[in-house]
Amino acid sequence: MSDYDAIQADARRRGITRLCHFMQSRKLPHVLAEIQALLPTQQLRDRYPDVLDVTDKERLDGRLDYVCCSIEYPNSWYFRKIQNRDPLFKDWVIICLDPALIWEREALFSPRNAAAQGGALLQPGWQGWQALFMSQVIGAYDKTYARSTRMLDCCPTDDQAEALIPDAIPQRYIKAIVVKDAQQAYKEQTRLETLGVQPFFPWIAAPVLFTTDWSTLVRQGQRPDEKRFVK
Repeated sequence: MSDYDAIQADARRRGITRLCHFMQSRKLPHVLAEIQALLPTQQLRDRYPDVLDVTDKERLDGRLDYVCCSIEYPNSWYFRKIQNRDPLFKDWVIICLDPALIWEREALFSPRNAAAQGGALLQPGWQGWQALFMSQVIGAYDKTYARSTRMLDCCPTDDQAEALIPDAIPQRYIKAIVVKDAQQAYKEQTRLETLGVQPFFPWIAAPVLFTTDWSTLVRQGQRPDEKRFVK
């Protein structure tokens, strides 16, 4: 069995349904209509510098040709750090992507935030994948994260663990868009419709995913509340 087959089998056994990627909502029209893909930082710099988030400019992992994702739930700690850096654009969304990306491509995996140690912890293949689910991981500020018997299998041990996906991600991999509440879902959907963009994915309202509170739930074996929005 190849590494990719092993990762696919293990991801399905764990019940992993998605990858998550934070993005300023102002970029949605570009992703869905103009670019029709999520682009790594280097491609944005070269082709669409006006679409580049302020957060994309600091890639301490050094992998400018990869798109940063987390597994099953977002890296809300990183979001908490960067959400107020842009004084003009306050609205954010979470792009949910097909997890097939982690076995269809040569993804890199980090058991904690990929920026740690300048990206030195990133590994490809089965070995890198296994490191995400070790019984203990030393994360930010030397805090030790441990798996309990109740913790959801789909979640990496360290909540900030990341998967880096190489190259552009076509929009067909988008499975859903998560927003804070129904009001934001309505606003984002109306904005896209005004621009002639017809979303092909469900909208999900889940305020807890924009905080770090979801971590306590998954470590107790519970999935955070998510509600599908229908306009």
